[in-house]
Amino acid sequence: MRTVIEFTQSGRYMDRAWEGEILAEKGVQKAVSPSLAMRLVSLGSAIAIFGPDGKPLTVDDDEEFKPEDKK
Repeated sequence: MRTVIEFTQSGRYMDRAWEGEILAEKGVQKAVSPSLAMRLVSLGSAIAIFGPDGKPLTVDDDEEFKPEDKK
């Protein structure tokens, strides 16, 4: 499971050690691991995206997230 966030700051972030760096632009939405999402939100580098049910928007690990996929 990955959590969808929107970056509030551009930068380079590392999600999982076996994956490459994430190059993020301000305003871009991306699905990341829950731990990276929590870290970036707590630092003010991202905001969580919520679904219509009021819960954080998530996607399965094997799904490709595209911002227009928001449910």
